[in-house]
Amino acid sequence: MKLLLLSIALFCCQQGSAQEQSLPNPGESFPTYFARMTRSGSFNGIYLKAPESFQYSFLSFMKESHWVGAANKEISRLQHLGVNYWSDWMTDRQPQKLLLNSPDQKRIAKNSYELWTQTATSPCRTDCPSFESLFQKEWDHQEVQTRALFIEFFVSEVPLFAGKRLVDILASNFSLPADRIKQNTDIKILNHSDFIRAVREMGWQGEVSFRGITGPDPKNANRHWICLDDDYLQKYSNFESPLFRMLEIIAILTHEMSHVAQDLRGSDIGSQVTVVSAETQLIIEGMAEYLAEKSLLDAGDSLPGIQPWTLFSYQQAIEIESKWDGGSAGIYFPYKVGLPFLSTLYSKHKNGKVGSLALTDRLLQFLNYDPDQPPHSTQKLEELLLELFPLQMDDPMAN
Repeated sequence: MKLLLLSIALFCCQQGSAQEQSLPNPGESFPTYFARMTRSGSFNGIYLKAPESFQYSFLSFMKESHWVGAANKEISRLQHLGVNYWSDWMTDRQPQKLLLNSPDQKRIAKNSYELWTQTATSPCRTDCPSFESLFQKEWDHQEVQTRALFIEFFVSEVPLFAGKRLVDILASNFSLPADRIKQNTDIKILNHSDFIRAVREMGWQGEVSFRGITGPDPKNANRHWICLDDDYLQKYSNFESPLFRMLEIIAILTHEMSHVAQDLRGSDIGSQVTVVSAETQLIIEGMAEYLAEKSLLDAGDSLPGIQPWTLFSYQQAIEIESKWDGGSAGIYFPYKVGLPFLSTLYSKHKNGKVGSLALTDRLLQFLNYDPDQPPHSTQKLEELLLELFPLQMDDPMAN
């Protein structure tokens, strides 16, 4: 990985009439619509022709109502199981305990934590807080180090999900051993001043208005740093519920680890994963977000009964699709457009001749940087869509 990937500050976007502006205007062609949605400052957007079969699926995922419907269905399921969703879950100031909903899950988590904190790879090493202390304070009042330890533990260490960790589920999407991702990554969840110092050490010289960054370890280019700004994550979350604010950080770390997995899998298949254009940015961020949210969904599906993972994956998608930056900055389109774009690609091929791993590898090949070839362009993205969505007699390209 020869680049720094930023996890943008979501507070820079507006909600307002996002849904209305996110769908085509009457009489607007798909290429013009797609360019409008991907416009960025002086960049006029990606003018993309696409098969109609792709357009129909893509537009359904662009609708906030698609994700709202899925979230409401999950809320109804939880309420049927006895969860007092609005009075308890949405107001609980100590939501940590909601991740462990059975004595067996608590036993697994405690044993895993005690083993982890005794190893040399534990971030706290000889000065680790007790397992019980992770759950005793309100989430918003936890010390940075304790909150960081909790987040890393639930992403990387505890096998809650049918014997798997969240990082195992993510890694399986790339046919990678999870421990390879872990061993190639230093996770740093820092206060704002320490975050700025780490970002500068990684080589970023611009304004620091983002919440996270993933890139090469400045001391070893074959490894990765993931740095998250705890202050910004707390201050600028758009979620009111402490439960969702907590799960948002877990989701962001999973997204960033997806970038590490992209780099490692790309290396395995001979692809140097690089962002060289708006088209590649759309693919790399859309893929990372889609596979992170899929991992949360798969984690939830592995647990019987009451669990918050499934619901949050839909809430995160709602949060993404409710954003609109009006094309002024354009920094949000790789996520807002990228998630529906990649959802369409994977939903088309999860049961088809092109399996999910084969599709992942094809997309990583698209992200390959070859200095002897011309830069990526809209034409290359159209060629990719035609390859994945072959035209039928009644399925023309949109003009």
